[in-house]
Amino acid sequence: MSKVQQDASDIKIDFLELVTPAETFDLQRLFVSMNIYEDLFGGSVTMDLFLNDSINLPYKAPILGEEYLNFNVSSKSVEGEGVELNPGPMYTVSITDRHLVKDRQQLYILHFTSEQDIVNSNTTVSRSFRGKTISTIVNTLLNEYIDPLEEGNDFVIEKTDGIENIVIPNWKPFKA
Repeated sequence: MSKVQQDASDIKIDFLELVTPAETFDLQRLFVSMNIYEDLFGGSVTMDLFLNDSINLPYKAPILGEEYLNFNVSSKSVEGEGVELNPGPMYTVSITDRHLVKDRQQLYILHFTSEQDIVNSNTTVSRSFRGKTISTIVNTLLNEYIDPLEEGNDFVIEKTDGIENIVIPNWKPFKA
């Protein structure tokens, strides 16, 4: 990669590996495209990885939903300053659009989601808050339900005024 970014799509993938319970697979030679996005109405980051596979990874790994993706993407700005993206592990959600191209070559899309989305789908909040500010309630929800291990997520919570009494009736953390 050059020292200065020429196009918006000039990125460097430092590593791209699929970690399974049995083995770790380097996907840099297999991947065709990567889309990382956050839905406006969703609460998490998702990712689609389009692969051109000749090793039959879904069978060899196998892809069961217990896998996660580790990767690091970096880019240079026009001024030459580096920008790095490392969102943490992304967990396998599904595999779609699987097509056999040749006898030993297939194309498919692996879909991933963030760790916070997995935690959200497996957790419910049933709790009441009395005499607390909204910022205190949000801080409690983030630290106890969405990111209990405090893995370095930089949540920005603005201080709020006013005391509230709130009951959260068995909701998912993102809804609460």
